Amino acid sequence: MPADIEQESEKIFESAYGKNIQNVLKKIINKKVTSFTSGNSGYILLLDDNSYIVSYIEAKNKKLDLLIKEGTPIKSDIELINSKLFGDASLPLSGNLPYASEYNNKNEELKNTIGKKIIGMALGENTFSLGFPDGMELEAMLVKDDSGKDSLRIFWEQW
Repeated sequence: MPADIEQESEKIFESAYGKNIQNVLKKIINKKVTSFTSGNSGYILLLDDNSYIVSYIEAKNKKLDLLIKEGTPIKSDIELINSKLFGDASLPLSGNLPYASEYNNKNEELKNTIGKKIIGMALGENTFSLGFPDGMELEAMLVKDDSGKDSLRIFWEQW
């Protein structure tokens, strides 16, 4: 790996954000997805051990974030994934982005995770992915919608 990329990766993983993501991964690895709900700014995956993941756009820093919680999602979790601060990138986008010309139906993408175990996670700039068996991933991307608002797109795809 080139030195500059390795240094940037180390910065991410040593940051508070990186440490939170690593902590979340330890708690979700090998957990099976049982259900989900989605909104314009995030989604919730319910897991087979009575825990759940909240994946959302964090408003203060405008970055993707993850929380792992126990029990049943509460009102504040639902508000995180349905924030009016962010746009709706479900329609095709005019920018040069992966899948920009396609509609993004979050529910259709999320339903692919049902009954599958989370086996890994990958991070990138403005993106992260949850890994699943058979080389599949649920990728979340922070993008601008056509009105210029930060928005979330998610895709079920091959690694």
